[in-house]
Amino acid sequence: MIGFGVTEQLNRVATILGAYMGMKNHKPAGYDDMLSLAKRISDQAHATYGKANYPALARGQHLTAHAMKSFYVFRTFSHNYLLTMKDLWGSGWKPRHGKAFLYMALAPAALAGAGIVTGF
Repeated sequence: MIGFGVTEQLNRVATILGAYMGMKNHKPAGYDDMLSLAKRISDQAHATYGKANYPALARGQHLTAHAMKSFYVFRTFSHNYLLTMKDLWGSGWKPRHGKAFLYMALAPAALAGAGIVTGF
């Protein structure tokens, strides 16, 4: 798990740095504002793991919460991915960012095969 933790930290630092450098070149703003936005981008890209990220049924110390946590342990990435797709879609009948939404919808199938789309 140590290797996973180090890799995850490096990925997050690289994402924060890349987002910050991109904003620095194109959007003049204060250092603190750009850094907090870069951290938000990183958290959305990599998900935040912890109690706050669990569904309502998985919070707490009762038996139902513990059972739900055991089923949800490895679903944080999928949950974050679907929430990002929801944000890309926006509200209404047309997606705000159609190309990005389509890419996110098809990328898992292209990378892992058609079985990933159906969940098997």
